[in-house]
Amino acid sequence: MDENQRKKNILLTAVLLAVIAIISAILIIISLYMQNSSKNQTIDYSAEYVAQTVIQKMNYQNLTQISSENISKYYDVPKGIVIDSAMYISNRSDSGTEVACFKLNDRSDNEDRETLSEIIADYTSSKISNYKDVNDHTLLSKTDIVYPYVFVVISSDPNGAVTAFENVITNENPDTLK
Repeated sequence: MDENQRKKNILLTAVLLAVIAIISAILIIISLYMQNSSKNQTIDYSAEYVAQTVIQKMNYQNLTQISSENISKYYDVPKGIVIDSAMYISNRSDSGTEVACFKLNDRSDNEDRETLSEIIADYTSSKISNYKDVNDHTLLSKTDIVYPYVFVVISSDPNGAVTAFENVITNENPDTLK
């Protein structure tokens, strides 16, 4: 092989390696961008979906849905703090189980969240106190916030429901919940 042919082969090899490096870098950048964009996508569930899914995962029985117009009879939330809500209460007098989910307005600030927290605390403490006067076993309440959702559960064991709520909101594959 003569000297010119060898130089051409070296130059061609260098150019091919540079092209391969550039294409690899572009593919890595695209891959990283797609991973970040999929992590930044928020799943937008309705409050009803969240509550129903928790109820299903917890295998709660005998719960009746409260219409959105009637939720204010339980939680008197000022207009503008939440944009969506769902509530289910036990239709058995010996159970006392309740599940509620509120979806905060995008413009809700810390003061709105504190107001909602106070409303929830007032209602749940009143509910538990009244229930304790009538029944032998104890009810507990638990509230959890995974923005923009506020989840409230009243039951004899609320920790499992809170875990189920967090799994509903953070699960990357919601089809596995059904």
